[in-house]
Amino acid sequence: DIEDGSGALGLPDDMEEDYWGWAYGKGARVHSNSWGDAVNSYSLGARDLDNFVHEHPDLLILFAAGNDGDVPDPANTVGAPATCKNCLAIGASQGEER
Repeated sequence: DIEDGSGALGLPDDMEEDYWGWAYGKGARVHSNSWGDAVNSYSLGARDLDNFVHEHPDLLILFAAGNDGDVPDPANTVGAPATCKNCLAIGASQGEER
């Protein structure tokens, strides 16, 4: 669990070694994540994720695309690190209005 006790995410400083690397070392080849940032940019975290998957091509990392698509103008609502290039970002539509 990556919750820090106060309800906030407590991500490790070194995601490549202490998060992706730990899971990979334990045998994980599919890694599901339902957390992320509300910022639509290619972040350092997205870059680190891309680097790790590039070095471990047998690992599939999945990310929720974001939770901000219910705004009046839903453009650019995919949040980092789902903005990475080497993961599978998963989202859904709100309904007929989209």
